[in-house]
Amino acid sequence: EVLVFGLFALAYDVLLGGTGVLSLGHSAFLGVAAYTTGILLARWRTPLELSLLAGALAGLATSGLLGVLVLRKRGVYLAMLTLALSQVFYYVVLMWTPVTGGTDGLGNLPILHLSEPLGWRLSKRPITRYYVVVAVIVLAMLAIRHLHASPLGRVMRAVKANEARAAACGYDTRRVKLVAFLISGFFSGLAGALLTVVLEFVPIENIHWSMSGSVLIMTLFGGTGTLLGPFVGAGVFIWMRDFLSKHLEYWEVFVGGAFVLIVLFLPDGIVGSLQRWLARRRGAPAQPAAAPVEPARLARPRPPAGAPAMDGALLESRGLTKIFGGLTAVNGVDFQVRRGELRSVIGPNGAGKTTFFNLLTGVLPPTRGQIFFKGREVTGLPAHAVSRLGLARSYQVTNIFGDLSVFENVRIAVQSRVTHYRCWGRADRLAAVSARADEILRLLGLEARRHVRGAELSHGEQRYLEIGIALATDPDFLLLDEPTAGMSPEETQRTAAFVRGLASHVTIVLVEHDMDVVMGISDRITVLNYGQVLAEGTPAEIRANADVRRVYLRD
Repeated sequence: EVLVFGLFALAYDVLLGGTGVLSLGHSAFLGVAAYTTGILLARWRTPLELSLLAGALAGLATSGLLGVLVLRKRGVYLAMLTLALSQVFYYVVLMWTPVTGGTDGLGNLPILHLSEPLGWRLSKRPITRYYVVVAVIVLAMLAIRHLHASPLGRVMRAVKANEARAAACGYDTRRVKLVAFLISGFFSGLAGALLTVVLEFVPIENIHWSMSGSVLIMTLFGGTGTLLGPFVGAGVFIWMRDFLSKHLEYWEVFVGGAFVLIVLFLPDGIVGSLQRWLARRRGAPAQPAAAPVEPARLARPRPPAGAPAMDGALLESRGLTKIFGGLTAVNGVDFQVRRGELRSVIGPNGAGKTTFFNLLTGVLPPTRGQIFFKGREVTGLPAHAVSRLGLARSYQVTNIFGDLSVFENVRIAVQSRVTHYRCWGRADRLAAVSARADEILRLLGLEARRHVRGAELSHGEQRYLEIGIALATDPDFLLLDEPTAGMSPEETQRTAAFVRGLASHVTIVLVEHDMDVVMGISDRITVLNYGQVLAEGTPAEIRANADVRRVYLRD
C-alpha cells in the first residue's frame, strides 16, 4: 500500500513539482482508474496486464478532460475547478450503484490471471501480488526519472520556476502544463489500478475529494521535485494513519499539525531538505563573475553604415492602443524600427513604455492597432509565438529562472530553438545546445558562476543573465527594458558598452532612464508621454527639442 500511494504521490508530483500547478482533482484520476480496473476484473475476468493498462488509460483520459477544461485559469481558480470537476465524478460513481456498488464500493474480485500467451495464474497469496506491484512501480519510477532528465522535463521545471520567462523563451506554457496533466493522470491511473489489485476491493473513498488532499500532503511531506520524496511522504502518512487507527477522532488534528510543522520548518519536505543540506555541505565557494566581453560571435552582423534597410521596417506598430478600464496607457502609437538600428524609447514614469513593450511581445493584447514583424502581422499572437519569430526581451524587473542554475537558465533558452517537448533522450546530451549556452556565458562573463542558482547572483549579474537568456533564443530583434536599473556607475558604463556592441549583431530597442546612456549609444530616440509619441529623432535632435526638454527633462 505504501508503494502504491508512493506512486500516486510521484505521479501527482509530475504536475505539482514539475510545473507548479496545484490540483485538487487527482482523486478523479485514481478513482476512475480503480473502478475501471475493478469492473474489468469483476465482470469480464479481463487479464491482469490489460486491466492495469485500461486503468492507466482511464486516468489519462480523465486528466485530459480536466486539463482542457481548467488550464485556462491559474492559481487558486484552477485548483478549485479541479476540485469541483472531480466531485462530479464522485457523484456519478455514487449514483451508479448497479455498476459501481455505490457507497459499498466494488468487491468480489476474482483470482488474478495474466493473458493466455503468458500463461501464468497468480496466487491469492499477498506476496505474489507484491512482486507484481513492485515490478510495475519500478518501471514507472524509471519512466518518470527519465522524464525529469528529458528536454520536456527541463521545460516543465522552467515553467514552474518562471512561467512568464518560459513563454518569453518561446515555450507554449499551457501546452506544457497539459502534457504534464496527461502524464500525471496516466501514472495516477496506474496507481489506482494497482491499488485495486492490492486491496482486492474498490472503496468509494478512492474517488472522494479527500483523497486529493491526502496525496497533496504525502507529496509535501516527502518533498516536491524529488524521486524518492513522494514514497517517503506516503510512508510517513500511512504510518501516522495506522498509528492513530484507534484514535480516529484525533486524525485530522494530528495530520494538520504535522503539515504545519513541515511547511514551517521543512518547506522543501523531508527528502528535499536533506538534499539541500547535503548540497550546502559539499558546495564549493562561489567564484566572482568576470566582466562581459565584446560580443564578437553572435548570429547576424549589422548592416554597414549607409546601407539600405532590408525589407523596410523590421518592427512596426500602427495606431497601437491599450486601454485599461478608463486609463489609456498607450494611445495610437506609430512606431518603426529598421534592421540594424539601436532605438531608445524614453519618457517620464507612467508614459506607457513597459506597456508598449508588453504589447509588442504578445504579453498583452492591444485594444486597437496593428503590429508587424518582418513584414508579417503579429497582432494578438501570444508571447511564445512572438518569441519563436525572433523577438526577445528583458524585463523592467529582473525576470530569470531563480531556482535553476545559471547554466540551465541559458541552456533552456537555447533549447527552445532546437526542441520543445521531446520526452525521450537526455537534455544534457544535446551537445550543440550546451556548447551554445557555454558560449553565451563566456560572452556575459558568467562562466565561473555556471553552477550557482540564478537567485543567488548579485543584481548586476542577474541583469546580465537576463540579457543572456534573451540572446540564447537567437533573436533578430531585442527589446531591453531598463537594463542598467539599480547598477553602480561602473556597471552602467560596462553595460552601455556591452549593449552598443550587441547592436552590431542584433536590432535593439532600449527603454532607459539614464540619459547619458541613451544619448551615448542610441541611433534614434522615441519619446513617449501619456502613451503618445511626443518626438522622434537622433540624440542631437531630441536634445534640442523644446517639447522634450519641457515634458521629460523639465527644462
